[in-house]
Amino acid sequence: MARSKLIEANKKIEETVVGAYKKIENGVVGAYKSIEEGAVGAYKSIEDKFVDSFLTKDGETVEEAKKRFAADAERQDNERSGSKGTKSFQDAIRDRLINGFKNWNGGYDGWLEWCNTLYEPDAHYNVGTNRWTLQEYKDAMGELFKHFTMELGKFDNMLVQDDWCAIRYSVKIKNLHTGEEILQHTMEFV
Repeated sequence: MARSKLIEANKKIEETVVGAYKKIENGVVGAYKSIEEGAVGAYKSIEDKFVDSFLTKDGETVEEAKKRFAADAERQDNERSGSKGTKSFQDAIRDRLINGFKNWNGGYDGWLEWCNTLYEPDAHYNVGTNRWTLQEYKDAMGELFKHFTMELGKFDNMLVQDDWCAIRYSVKIKNLHTGEEILQHTMEFV
């Protein structure tokens, strides 16, 4: 009889401990899922706003733009898979940007040469709240080069994923009229 009371007491302790553990586990897992859903939801919201602001074409919805990019990525993957023995697409992007920075430092004519190889004719360049056509961007840069020199410095960071790249770099800007120089840190998505 004493033994059965001990067994019963152990079972009650076990049930209490297991029950408490399950409550804690459910609470932790539930909190994690809630945080994860919130983070994923916030990311999707930011992603949709970014796509809507910078990547949609006139009259195109966010979903249509995403489908277009997915189709482009699939097409590029198929093109890349047929070329053996060449450097990766990401390496080609990195090399193109590094060479472009060298061209940029050659003044406006060097910048134009780089610009004509980097951007497609129907490209848009987003600066602040302005969305310029490629020609508007070229014209604005032409005006800028009349008053400033801009020497692109080293890359601080470069992240390349598929056909997207985020770059952070320094720019040394000199006012041609006053001689004043400033160092600016810039980030771009290309």
